[in-house]
Amino acid sequence: MLLEIKGENPFKANAYHRASNTLSTVENLDEKIKERRLKEIRGIGDALSQKIEEYYATGRMGYYEELLKDVRRASLR
Repeated sequence: MLLEIKGENPFKANAYHRASNTLSTVENLDEKIKERRLKEIRGIGDALSQKIEEYYATGRMGYYEELLKDVRRASLR
């Protein structure tokens, strides 16, 4: 939703939404993440797999945090 609020490309926002739905149905997701096999899942490419692996390893996702900051800044204007 943050991508939509920020006015990003709708195709990108839809791709993230579809990926989220897809990931919620994947069996053994933890294993796929640990083994760096996310790109085997349809709709998950390099950029998204890196973000997911970052979140899995650290509990944070820099891209999400930046989006959140951008949306908050925009709402204060």
